[in-house]
Amino acid sequence: MKRPPEYPCTQADVAKLAGVSVGTVSMALKKDARILPTTQARVQRAARQLGYRPDPMLSALVARRFFHSSRKALSNLALIVDDRWYKANDTQWIDVILDGMRKACSQHGYSLEILQWHRDLLQSKQPDKLLRSRGIRGLAILSTTDGKLPLKLDWNKYAVVALGRQPANHLFHRVGPDFFASMDLACMKLAEMGYRRVGLVNDMATETRYRYEWIGSIVKESYIRPPRVEVVPPHLPDDFDKDEFFRWVKHYQPDCVIANYPTLRRIFEEGGWKVPRDIGLALLTQYQLDDSFTSVIHDSERIGMACIDLLHNLLMRGETGQPETLTETLIYPTWREAKTTRRLIGKPAKARAK
Repeated sequence: MKRPPEYPCTQADVAKLAGVSVGTVSMALKKDARILPTTQARVQRAARQLGYRPDPMLSALVARRFFHSSRKALSNLALIVDDRWYKANDTQWIDVILDGMRKACSQHGYSLEILQWHRDLLQSKQPDKLLRSRGIRGLAILSTTDGKLPLKLDWNKYAVVALGRQPANHLFHRVGPDFFASMDLACMKLAEMGYRRVGLVNDMATETRYRYEWIGSIVKESYIRPPRVEVVPPHLPDDFDKDEFFRWVKHYQPDCVIANYPTLRRIFEEGGWKVPRDIGLALLTQYQLDDSFTSVIHDSERIGMACIDLLHNLLMRGETGQPETLTETLIYPTWREAKTTRRLIGKPAKARAK
């Protein structure tokens, strides 16, 4: 029986009718994935029967306290990392992503577990059982070294977000850098510095994994009016060959190369070019705080936070598995001018044939 209007229904009333605690009522009405679907349905039926309506002022106050508080919870989110990244020389970018993820987990009331997919999951005969035993309901899948994800899980048991690149053999909601915007920003900033003839250097496998966003973004420069920069044909070999690269530079004579390889600075010097005196070099994916390269900077901490925010929203909606309609959250990059470019005065310098 509904209460008279002068006596509004409370969560305590809903809890009494549903046979649960007030805390469970609060979580169930928010569709918190930590509450069983059958319990959620029972609470919602009780709320409808009693005519329960949340107090908007109280909800706002609780939300504010929730956002600014740091709460402990069961280990119910996991970041799955390709073990092979730890064999690389620099995994600082993973640590920065983790910092952002942990901050967002603290705000939302989750704790985060780090799992390596080969050591922890591929070696297990029942990986789903392992995850369930740890109370994990949300998974963030960090980009793998080769773009493939060999895990065999019942994805419908989890809210899943791809962090970085999308796995080639699965499609999940994704959070990551805006690669198209990275190239657009690089071309704009290099034009402002006086560079007029730029070229992209990358391997085709990486371009494929990045969905050709760098190529697409630099090609558009040919259609901008008035043009910002002249774009030379890109150098996109399947396998990098130093002599072939030198021939490309001598033939097209870019005054700045946009690339994804810090080693190009040393390779240029081996070919007789001084960076930035003879040719500029700008990098597209600098995640770490390295001040030696002019580069596009991706805010790894913000990417990590956005990943947890999206996972939280999926859990609140009870959305699991591979979605029919994908959602992407792309973080816009920033620009850092450093030692591998220079402000050009007068006629831009061109890479001279050595």
